[in-house]
Amino acid sequence: MERKARDIPELLRELAGWKARADGGLPIAVPMVTLWLRSGARATGFVADVRDTMVLLLQLPETRGLDPSDAVHVPLAAVEAVTVHDDQRAGRARWDVPAPQSMLELKRRLEPVEAAIRAAGLQLRLVVQADDDSQDALRALEALAVAARIALGKVAAHEDGKAALQPISEVRLAIGPAHARVEGTTLELAAPVELTDWPAADHLVAKIEAAL
Repeated sequence: MERKARDIPELLRELAGWKARADGGLPIAVPMVTLWLRSGARATGFVADVRDTMVLLLQLPETRGLDPSDAVHVPLAAVEAVTVHDDQRAGRARWDVPAPQSMLELKRRLEPVEAAIRAAGLQLRLVVQADDDSQDALRALEALAVAARIALGKVAAHEDGKAALQPISEVRLAIGPAHARVEGTTLELAAPVELTDWPAADHLVAKIEAAL
């Protein structure tokens, strides 16, 4: 995250965007924030949503290391200042998710992802098609697979979406400009190596539905 003076609503919307992308399957760091309120109170957690006049904060419990326990709705006008903790890591690849070290390791990691897709009632297998086996490319392919699992589940949650996926037997994961297209019984999904351009699950849902 670039260090420059920001309007509070603009800053909070950017933070909510990082949270949405992480929830969509991208292994990126989402910073915690502390909202300092005009009343003197403060709340620490993750910015989940920002609307015209309200901000939704998933508040962390007093015992750190636990998942957020409360959803706090705060009027934007009540926020006097924002502390972004570890702001330099915002939107970058998470340190606790190391990249696959080889194509073979990537394929092993994709086995549970494929199993989760089948558990959703889709008889699909994941296939990797990539000439680039650098760690950045392997990380991008793994992130794409995770986002694809979430997206396919959302498409299949609707009867018409599940029916449209029935002829598909293979999901091909590739490196390139983000796209989704159908070739015969194969659904090809691609993502670039650059982390900031990785498609999140909701973005993939739209692309997959347009391709079917």
